[in-house]
Amino acid sequence: MLVLGANGQIGYRLLEQLGSMAKGLTRADIDLEDDLPKLSEKLDALHPKVVINAAAFTQVDAAEEYREQAQQLNTELPSYLARHCAERDLLLVHYSTDYVFSGQGTEPWKEEDEVAPLNFYGATKWEGEEAIRHNEGRYLILRTSWVYDSRGNNFLRKILQVAKERPELKIVNDQIGSPSWAKDLATHTIQMLSSGKVGTYHLVNSGYTSWFEFAKELLSQAKDLNLIERLPKLTPVNTSEWQSPAARPLNSRLSIEKWKADFSSSPRPWQDALKDCLLESAARAT
Repeated sequence: MLVLGANGQIGYRLLEQLGSMAKGLTRADIDLEDDLPKLSEKLDALHPKVVINAAAFTQVDAAEEYREQAQQLNTELPSYLARHCAERDLLLVHYSTDYVFSGQGTEPWKEEDEVAPLNFYGATKWEGEEAIRHNEGRYLILRTSWVYDSRGNNFLRKILQVAKERPELKIVNDQIGSPSWAKDLATHTIQMLSSGKVGTYHLVNSGYTSWFEFAKELLSQAKDLNLIERLPKLTPVNTSEWQSPAARPLNSRLSIEKWKADFSSSPRPWQDALKDCLLESAARAT
């Protein structure tokens, strides 16, 4: 198996769990923004049976400004991979996002629901999905949300850092979704690969919460593990009070009923995954 985006949150965890079964490519190996013509050469030289695309332009606000780069990584790259894999009958695994939906209402989004991205990032991710489907090869598109890990640039690590620097934090409380640990996402991806399933699935940790409640829970657990010395005051704010270049969906709930039906199990609650992630962080800190 070949993993693109090997230094990213999910890519790193995939390689960690797959071991000798996988090879990873990072930006040091190939610049996916500039070297797509060289990508086929690399892929053919490595002879993978499965290509896992964990590379993406994930900076939602920056995508509004750096549109060419976002389009290249989120749309052109998966389109290129889809053509390559379809021609060689390889399975392509691709990660997408809850941001393909409008964020309206309160019901969890199902795989077949109508899309309506609110920002350029979401639009490019949807276009990437469609490019994969139109190539008619074998694919597995996994939509996830609110991904975090004990390493990398993500909400959990940012909150832990600013909690050490500021006595009060303002956190958005009207966006609802499922915090999802990259390690769990990698585990379930591998489970899906061994099943032979294809198509589009939603894959997140179970349960829904707001960014505010997520921050509250992670800081409470972090304090118990001595990752922070004191608990800052948390103040909930609405999305309308938090100015940003890109619009955010209020409803990021993803239904995992299709996943549960096909695998007769459910990804564990986000609170349990968070606990293990913070335990890992605490172990690294000692």
